[in-house]
Amino acid sequence: LRDCVCTEGTIDTETSANISGDSSGQGQAHCVPCSEGLHCPLGSNLTSLKTGESIVGEEFVPKLLKGYFSTEEKPIEVFKCQSSEHCLGGMPGQCAGEREVTSIPCADCPRGTSWSGDECVVCSGGVGVMWSFACCLFFLGLTIAFYVMSPKIAATATPVEAMGMIVGITGCLCQSIAIVGLTTVTWPEAFKAIAGPSQVLLLDLEGFAITCFISVPTSLRYIGTTLLFPAGVLWLLLCFLMTSWLPWLRKLCKIKPKQSWVRTMNVIGHFLQEGFGTMSALALKPLMCYEHPNGEQSLLKHAGVFCNSGEHSAMMVTGLVLLISFVLGFLGVCTWAVWNIPKWSISKTQRVAGFSFLVNRFTMYRWWYGVPILARGTLLSSCVVIATDFPPAQAAMVTLVISSFLLSHMRLLPWKTPVVNLLEGWVLSMLLFQVAITPTFKGGKPSDIENFNERVSLILLSSIAISLALIALAVALTILSELTARKCANGAFTGDWVVLNLGRRPDSQVLLEKIKQVAQELLAVEPEIAHKGFLSLHPGDVARISDSIDMISTDLLGTYHTNAISMNRVITFSTAHQRVRASLTPGEVAEGFDEVSDQSSSEVASEAASEVANEVANEVASKLFKSHPAKGKGDSL
Repeated sequence: LRDCVCTEGTIDTETSANISGDSSGQGQAHCVPCSEGLHCPLGSNLTSLKTGESIVGEEFVPKLLKGYFSTEEKPIEVFKCQSSEHCLGGMPGQCAGEREVTSIPCADCPRGTSWSGDECVVCSGGVGVMWSFACCLFFLGLTIAFYVMSPKIAATATPVEAMGMIVGITGCLCQSIAIVGLTTVTWPEAFKAIAGPSQVLLLDLEGFAITCFISVPTSLRYIGTTLLFPAGVLWLLLCFLMTSWLPWLRKLCKIKPKQSWVRTMNVIGHFLQEGFGTMSALALKPLMCYEHPNGEQSLLKHAGVFCNSGEHSAMMVTGLVLLISFVLGFLGVCTWAVWNIPKWSISKTQRVAGFSFLVNRFTMYRWWYGVPILARGTLLSSCVVIATDFPPAQAAMVTLVISSFLLSHMRLLPWKTPVVNLLEGWVLSMLLFQVAITPTFKGGKPSDIENFNERVSLILLSSIAISLALIALAVALTILSELTARKCANGAFTGDWVVLNLGRRPDSQVLLEKIKQVAQELLAVEPEIAHKGFLSLHPGDVARISDSIDMISTDLLGTYHTNAISMNRVITFSTAHQRVRASLTPGEVAEGFDEVSDQSSSEVASEAASEVANEVANEVASKLFKSHPAKGKGDSL
């Protein structure tokens, strides 16, 4: 039988032999193994593959599987399509939805059409208007941000700022899901339903009729997309120049001349910070090459661009320029800034204001956490680059990245608002759970484990959406209640946000009296006893006591002696009114407590009152009594 026809899994490339033994050629069959994507039953040959027929029955017809493509000229050189929806399978030279056969492998729609779900449709006249409006909206948004956003750093976050953090976490989550969706892992349908639309955050605009607006080759579209970030920076610099040249504009927007460059730095930083994950994925796209069954390689998101071709080289150069100048450059500048910000916060406050976008969302002890969050998008994108053709490795690396950030978040709790810390931990946990269960999902015919994964995926993603919505609603109600309270109190600041702080904050006057009482008691303790008690403390408690002393010295008393401050936190300030305290009344000290974060004030109350250490006594007593002598009343400093 082997002398007459080819066995299953092989195909005859020389004759037209079939299972009956009839042959239009001469001699024995020349059988070669069928590659991935090609189904070859017993007796397969080229004639049956091209015609889709066999004289002995349909079950003996070789055919391409769905999601694979080959040309009629070279039918057994199989290409893997970017999406299974693009390639019908069956006979060679067939594409789904009127996609172009010549754009191997079914990569593009014909000119004047765009992909719409399952077919190429004719471009409508409103598409150009829509994209023109989107471009205008982009630059208008940057202009509004330039004149509205004011750089500032404070220890506590207002409800409006907390809402901004929630919006930022939501955007970062969608960005992460979009990047994870770039992997070649077979994800559950519920996850793909979110990852697909989220690709717009990575400027993957193929599904939004971008070809109708810009009908140019793929490489030119990619280059144009990367220019969006330099264009945004240049536009903000133009806003800066306009503000500097037009005094009436500065007066209208209440911008001081010396603050113009600070505002510009801050807004440019915000722009690049929010788009950092997008920049990372965009810059690394030319490095994401996957291999076809025939040995050739194409770009993962642009299957029609073959790796090492001229078009790919142009994209590679553009991507590397974006990676070096904007991605690594911006990350390097931010790393340099967080290294120096504690020293700058003592005297060079304008520099700190220029980088407030980087530190203002985090506690003063975790001011540097903005840099690791920037790196998260780059690390997730790198997982696709390193193992483009090996989905299990991609899933393992993505799991490692997410679990590392979850552990660091649990250890540091970096966000100013406690409820945002809770939300971030929950979101990362659910996303990690989703990625961890996905490698068992094989796709194809549904089975019990696949159905289980689909249900679990739906539950996980729904829980993330519900938690985001509930906390956003709670913060919105807090904003409304704060506005009402301010109106009733003639604009007075309340600051006791139970929902945001996950509890009520201690009374400032009571807290001040406790510190004074503890300081007096610590002065009476023998040094040897205090030293032994200090050595018996847990290292974490010692660190928190040191942090509390720094916080009291800088934010509460306004003394900036570097020899007494470990410089492990940022000194808070307002660019409109920097605190300089020569003397403080008890009321002013209590006001200072209101400005310090709830988490820090709780630490001062619980730890300083319970631990005995001579070093702490000397430091606190000197700050509270010697630097600010009594003013005549027994309860005054």
